[in-house]
Amino acid sequence: MKHNGMAKLTSAIGAVTLVCFLAGCGSSSSTGSNSTGSKSTGSGVNSEAAAAVNALLTRPTSIGITEPIKGGVPKGKRIAYLQCGVPDCALIGDSMQKATSQVGWSMTRIPTGTSPENVAAAWQEALRQQPDGIVMTGGYPVAYYRSEIAQATAKHIPVIAMAQSDQGKPFDLVIGSGTVQGTMAGKIAAEWIASKISGGNVLAVNIPGIGAVESEISSFQSELPKLCPSCTVQVLSVPVSSIGTNASTLIANYLLGHQSTKYMYLTTIDLASGLQSAMAANGGKAVPTIGAVQSNGGLDEIKNHQAGLEATVSWVDIEAAFRAVDGFARYMRGQSLAPDMDSTLPQWLITAANMPPERPLPVVANYIQQFDSLWGVK
Repeated sequence: MKHNGMAKLTSAIGAVTLVCFLAGCGSSSSTGSNSTGSKSTGSGVNSEAAAAVNALLTRPTSIGITEPIKGGVPKGKRIAYLQCGVPDCALIGDSMQKATSQVGWSMTRIPTGTSPENVAAAWQEALRQQPDGIVMTGGYPVAYYRSEIAQATAKHIPVIAMAQSDQGKPFDLVIGSGTVQGTMAGKIAAEWIASKISGGNVLAVNIPGIGAVESEISSFQSELPKLCPSCTVQVLSVPVSSIGTNASTLIANYLLGHQSTKYMYLTTIDLASGLQSAMAANGGKAVPTIGAVQSNGGLDEIKNHQAGLEATVSWVDIEAAFRAVDGFARYMRGQSLAPDMDSTLPQWLITAANMPPERPLPVVANYIQQFDSLWGVK
């Protein structure tokens, strides 16, 4: 999820771009004839990929953090939550409300919109509130709010981001970074598809300018040809402003014009919202699909076998808010934030067959009790 400058990214958000690698149709070919380590079953699918998928179908039982906060969580802190316009960010916001209440903190939600001007304005409002910590969602380019985050740093206000491309400055912590979680999600999606098909055209839907999503795409393009040498990858780029509006129509139109597509990867399952209806409206037919993140609507579509959705790669989502509170508390106590780094994140593949009934659906069922234990909350 490398950023190539605000002008380019703003342009990407303003228009739909189809990036192709296949000669003759402008699509991106990730075919790898020199793939190594790929093993096939009698049906031609990759047996090693199938084994990797099978291992991820068991729900994790640990949040991945075991080190308690020395001195417990300090009381009475105020957090500003910058909430992006994607449904998943609202889900995280609900969890943030729960997490801050759990430790006696207060939280304000500030919508960011999607334009550079709106994101900067949201940051200015957060700074006006003089909070004890700021949470940034959306994965937007830092260029949108470079001046504002510099002010937060100067005022010693810790900033925790979600879905940015990399760990490190200007953030004190990134949860669900592209470096780790995005790369892992793309790899898991590639393993899933390689366990299902032995070749053919595969569509991956990108959201330009969102750090973690761009890492997903890069990882997927790299991994699928290794696991499925006869597979080709095509990338459809959809602006973030289209999620929940016309994204489903853009995807449905693409599939109608490319009926040889055998599988699809949605970098966020929110892209599937309305896809069932959009496909029916243009006379198209859904293709088998794997997504990422576990928003309530997407989970229901998997459960009800709608829009071709078969599975989704879990994201931090619900637990992300609790990790943010954990990170802020460690920062305020002068302790290392290493326990909250992405290397400790549990991984899970969710299907209709292994999906629990909880909504919203956390990765770890008793995550609240595990965080309470770390925080000294009774």
